[in-house]
Amino acid sequence: MAINFINETVARKGKLKYGEFFSGGLGCASAAKKHPNIDIRWVLNHDKVAIQTAYFHLPGTQVYWQDIYTQDEHELEPVDIIQASFECDYHTPAIGSKPLDKQSYMMGWELYRYVAFLQPLMLTVENVPGVKNWAPLDENDRPIKERKGEEFERWKKALIDLGYKYIESIRVA
Repeated sequence: MAINFINETVARKGKLKYGEFFSGGLGCASAAKKHPNIDIRWVLNHDKVAIQTAYFHLPGTQVYWQDIYTQDEHELEPVDIIQASFECDYHTPAIGSKPLDKQSYMMGWELYRYVAFLQPLMLTVENVPGVKNWAPLDENDRPIKERKGEEFERWKKALIDLGYKYIESIRVA
């Protein structure tokens, strides 16, 4: 599943600048690299192997080996497209009774900080079936089942309030 937030109020000419959070194995960036009108400006990831992969496959691209929670958004070049893939560890039913990592579970709010500053034309978020179930956490760091989806709707509204249009696209591979 992918969710897209598109800001249709600004048109850009020339190549579209692209940035990617949680670049992982660079599947999205590799596909974007093949498009003649997309210029990959930067990728950010906290994982050493992902960063080494980025250096190898994306020469000339600014590579940030940093945690999204500590990276200063002001250091990132504004781009037209931001691609993000949330950690799937805390967005799957397979987690069982393990307590959640609050930061990972609510990673969307950290991404919001970057989007609010960078104001890209488009934000694409993939790998997120469980994100739509975001709920406030109880005192044991477990989602409150009765409030399933409430935190996602709050996050989605915050991005829409920035001027974005919400588009959901479910793809089964």
